[in-house]
Parts: sequence; C-alpha cells; structure tokens
Amino acid sequence: MRMTPMEIQQKEFAKSISGYSVREVRNFLEMIATIYAETMGDFNELKEELSRKDTELSQHREREQNLRETIMMAQKVAEDLRKGAQREAELTTAEANLRADEIVKNAHNRMAELQRQIQDLKRQRVQAQQELKAVLETHYKLLSVDVDAAKKSDEAEANLAYIPAGGQKK
Repeated sequence: MRMTPMEIQQKEFAKSISGYSVREVRNFLEMIATIYAETMGDFNELKEELSRKDTELSQHREREQNLRETIMMAQKVAEDLRKGAQREAELTTAEANLRADEIVKNAHNRMAELQRQIQDLKRQRVQAQQELKAVLETHYKLLSVDVDAAKKSDEAEANLAYIPAGGQKK
C-alpha cells in the first residue's frame, strides 16, 4: 500500500484513555513523513537518473551499433576497392601483355617482310647482273664481229690495194 507524506501526516488514530501520547505520535508521524518525503524525493531522483542513464545507455548502444555498421561498411568498401584495384591491375597487365604480343608480332611480320624484300632485291641484283652481263657479252660479240669484220675489211682493202687494175697482184 502506497502512502504520500501528506497522508502519513494526516493519519488519525482512535483515542483511548491509556493510549500513546498524541503529541509523540504526531511528532513521530511528522518525522516519518519527512523521512518518507526525502526517501521518495531520492527515489524519484534515482528513478529520473536511471531513466537518463537508460537513455544514455540506449544512445551509446545505438552509437556502438552505428560504429560497428560503419566499420563493417568501411571494411567492405576497402575490400571492394582492393578487389577493384586488383581486377584493374590484372586487366591493365593483360592489356599490356596483349599490346606487347601485338608489337612483337608486328615486329616479326615487319622483319619477315624486310627479309623478303632483301631476298627480292638480291634476286633482282643477280638478274640485273646477268642481264647486264648478257648485254655486255652481246656487245662484246658485236664488237668482236665488228673488229673481225673491220680486220677482214682492212685485209680485203689491203689485198685490193695489191691487185693491179687489171686484176693481178703485184
């Protein structure tokens, strides 16, 4: 049963002839009411403080949960960034390898083309030398024939010079 300090102070007792001193009972009841009032005040203060502490605790728990979620989110973001960077590095490496392979392939193709051109030029040089040699041999033969013909012509002319007009040699 709950009572307020006021109810304690106003409590009336039945009177009897050989009962307790009314004054002492009144003083005692006032003292009890005062102590009870102080106790209730302390109790209410403690109740309010407990409520504040519960609110603070609830706020701290909420902050703690938010911090945990933030940390977990930050860890996930960091992991995602790390994986993204790793994928990007692998992609960049793969692209660089492809470009390097393409450059090497192009260099091999260019080298093969240059070797073919060199072989073609060597064949053309040999063919040009053979053609020039053939032309020179032809000209040499023509010159030899012309020289022979000129010798024969000179000999014939010289022979004609020894033949008298009458057809006999001198």
